[in-house]
Amino acid sequence: MKQKTYGNLFLMCALIAFAAVCGCRGEKKVDPAKFKATDAVWTFFRGPAPGSTGVAQDTITPPLGLLWKVKVAGDINAGLRSSPVVDTARVYVGSLDGNVYAFDRTSGKQAWKFQTGGSVWAPALVADGLVYIGSEGGSFYALDAATGSVRDSFESAEKPVIHGGAAVTDSLVIFGANDNYVYALDRKDLSRIVWHTRTDDWVESTPTIINGAAYAGSNDGRLYKFNLETGKITWSFTTAGPVYSTPVVSGGAVYFTSWDGHAYAVRDKDKKLLWKTRVDEQASGSLALKNGILYGGTMFPDGILFALDAKTGKMLHSFKTKGGFDAAPVISGDTLYIGSFDDNFYAVNINNFTTKWKRPMRGTPRATCAAAGGVLFVADLEGRLLAFSPIK
Repeated sequence: MKQKTYGNLFLMCALIAFAAVCGCRGEKKVDPAKFKATDAVWTFFRGPAPGSTGVAQDTITPPLGLLWKVKVAGDINAGLRSSPVVDTARVYVGSLDGNVYAFDRTSGKQAWKFQTGGSVWAPALVADGLVYIGSEGGSFYALDAATGSVRDSFESAEKPVIHGGAAVTDSLVIFGANDNYVYALDRKDLSRIVWHTRTDDWVESTPTIINGAAYAGSNDGRLYKFNLETGKITWSFTTAGPVYSTPVVSGGAVYFTSWDGHAYAVRDKDKKLLWKTRVDEQASGSLALKNGILYGGTMFPDGILFALDAKTGKMLHSFKTKGGFDAAPVISGDTLYIGSFDDNFYAVNINNFTTKWKRPMRGTPRATCAAAGGVLFVADLEGRLLAFSPIK
């Protein structure tokens, strides 16, 4: 009798686990035909707000239902490491299979794909009808957002790997590469290098552009501030580990994390250290900032999601998951959204750090999500792009 009971218990647990792995088979769905999107967009890796704060234009409140999901065709090398970006018509994401994909943001129908010749880790950037993106193939592209056709491209003699995303001004597109340079190209002619400034290691940080300056981290352990017109280094601030994160620039301060396990605040005008806070042994993800509070996650060893006072660096909230955070937080209303290496996607109340909603994922959601048009777009390493919207 006991053997039968244990057998039934084992079967029940297995079925529960299988349902979780398969992506919440019984979850509620939202009908795309009845869904009405807002005009909000997420055209840059850290969102539409100035200073790379990671704050969405509209409010997306849990619980969420599945609007649509797609899977990139291909083998294990077709995972989505790139963070999606969204304009009013489509969502764009790069794949480890070397393609950049565009999907209709309401239905999930594939609009086009473009093969870059190398795995795409970088997030895209959408501006003026063009999709700017680089890849491990060593080229940087401006693609037509509607068709995916190449409108312009850049390729240096060294063909360096490009892991970070780009930022733009009216005349420049700026990105870092694994030949240790930060490049500023003429947006009217990508073959023209306006300036390129060397650091001492790979540049995988997506730049922030604000107030006539560009900010980016380097694997040499420094955060750099560049003059936008000349590329001259205004200052650099040294940490004890690579700086992968995209800096947040707000209120005269620059905020970022380092692989040395600290979050930092430095004064913008002269790089004076305002504070540094130990958050874990290693941190790679970018921070988010809202109402004077910084939010971020750590990679190793504890996988801590944290909130810091932006003025003092004091730890306000934290909790651990069973996996680290490589993704950056995205904040919509009073909800923080982030994926973890424990293969769960979390919605957390920023006021008290309680979990509002948690969605098991079939593949690790390593990329930063996008929040636009009332929809949350989440990519995973199994090659799935999922769109969630509030259940009404």
